[in-house]
Amino acid sequence: MKSYTRILALLLAVIMMVSVFAGCNDVPASSTDPSSSSVEPSSSEPASSEPASSEPASSEPASSEPASSEPASSEPVEPSTSVVEPVVKDPTKAPTKAPTKAPTKAPTKAPTQAVDEDKAVDLGGFTLRLRGYGIFPFINNWLPSKYNTELLARVEQVMKDYNFKINVTFAATNASDYQTVVKAVQAGNKNIGHFINLSVPLGLAGCAAGYLQDLNTIDKSTGFDAKDETRFWTDMTQTAVFEGKQFGVALISSSTELTPPTNGVFWMFNKAVVAKAGYSASDIYKLVRDYKWTFDEAAKIMEACYIPDSNGDGVPEVYGLCSYENQHKYYIQLDGGQTVRKVNGKYVFTATESAVLSVMNWLKDVYITRKIACSVGSAEVRNYVRDGRTAFAQAGGDYLTRSEFSGEYREVYQANVGILPPPVGNSQIKKKVYINSTGNADIFVMPTIITGEEKTKAATAFAAFAKAVNSKEEHVEMMKDLGCIYDKDSIDIYENYITKNFVTDIGYLTHIIPDADPIWNMVVDITNGTREPMAAIEHYEGQVNSVISKIFRQ
Repeated sequence: MKSYTRILALLLAVIMMVSVFAGCNDVPASSTDPSSSSVEPSSSEPASSEPASSEPASSEPASSEPASSEPASSEPVEPSTSVVEPVVKDPTKAPTKAPTKAPTKAPTKAPTQAVDEDKAVDLGGFTLRLRGYGIFPFINNWLPSKYNTELLARVEQVMKDYNFKINVTFAATNASDYQTVVKAVQAGNKNIGHFINLSVPLGLAGCAAGYLQDLNTIDKSTGFDAKDETRFWTDMTQTAVFEGKQFGVALISSSTELTPPTNGVFWMFNKAVVAKAGYSASDIYKLVRDYKWTFDEAAKIMEACYIPDSNGDGVPEVYGLCSYENQHKYYIQLDGGQTVRKVNGKYVFTATESAVLSVMNWLKDVYITRKIACSVGSAEVRNYVRDGRTAFAQAGGDYLTRSEFSGEYREVYQANVGILPPPVGNSQIKKKVYINSTGNADIFVMPTIITGEEKTKAATAFAAFAKAVNSKEEHVEMMKDLGCIYDKDSIDIYENYITKNFVTDIGYLTHIIPDADPIWNMVVDITNGTREPMAAIEHYEGQVNSVISKIFRQ
């Protein structure tokens, strides 16, 4: 009897446990945590191939186009010359950069189909139209190299993942393409392209005139964010801002043809030449890091390196500085000056301010008074520094991506050449700032005629494309492999004292209208000894103000 009672009690206990367990799994719908839906995995199938536009209404351009000195044109833009189709096969190598961490704050307005950095969006075969004058040949004329092969594979993969194509139209020149953009916007011709490659000054002019839109109006849920350094070269992108409007973004990559040139922003020096004058490369680099690399210090070393004519040919054996003429204009900012500023609500020529005058007088001193500097063609500048005919040379960013840097060039440059920021005036040194003025650095802009759903899709596709190609780390590694950056000190200088200090040169706008750039001519007159600095400034003041008034529609 006792055994029977024990068995009956055990069975009752088991039944009660099963009932409790079943009850724990039968939770009423009303008790579910509302926030739990945010962590549910989304379907592997995209919700829609047509993402809805989430741009604010204020981003749309006014119905009446701004007036322009350029006549309106209804001529169609020339047809595209290349189309890149997404490949079916997998790329040979996955992207080398891991995706960045998802943002901690959700967008304030959710799009029809969520877009984040880890999930591709089906764009339904959308064609992203790109237009450029010099950096797009990489798409269909790929030069074989370790970096290019990996980069192309990533581009092909991202087109496959997002289901879009890239259509490229080539332009003859940067300046002529600016006028093409103007005419296309006036005529309402969207065939001009979604993103167009222009220089920073041309983008600034287009933004001021209303032809280029503020990229801040693009909803960040598309993946497009100008401040995202995984997608854009933010060091350069931050220069493409005009009165609060982000009119352009820049890319930097491991392709020499997809990296914007950064003309006029650094110096090269021949280590052997400065060593003969009693200065080691370490001495020069230390001056930079200690914030003592000034006009006066540079001129002292330049003069010590200078060797006058000894064979009777009338040409010094070694110059202190070598540059090409139109690059001198960048020096106007190196003491914190600016030839064009907004004064009392109007942009005007301000070269008479003391900072600009101090730089102009320095140029007169080294080019005319002491004659320790020279001006030659751009190709000759590289030869001068390579062959030891100058201690220092002003260089453009494209000097680091030229095909000439191979064979003998590579060997000589790696052994003898270092990279520096240009010297600056005392006012900047006190603030521990080097000024690296950008003139015709390349950015990507979007015309105001691209709106609505087309704008949203284009932004999504371009952001994906940019994520696939943008990499400052790969860019530096490529330049090291090519022998374009020559030692660990130069790499440090390039990354921390040159690319960190890009500043837009508003004065460079004056080369747009007319063809003869008055500020360029002003500086050349000074370095040629044609006019004294103040006389040159006064001579060109009216021309500069006339051009500025046209650009800013004052």
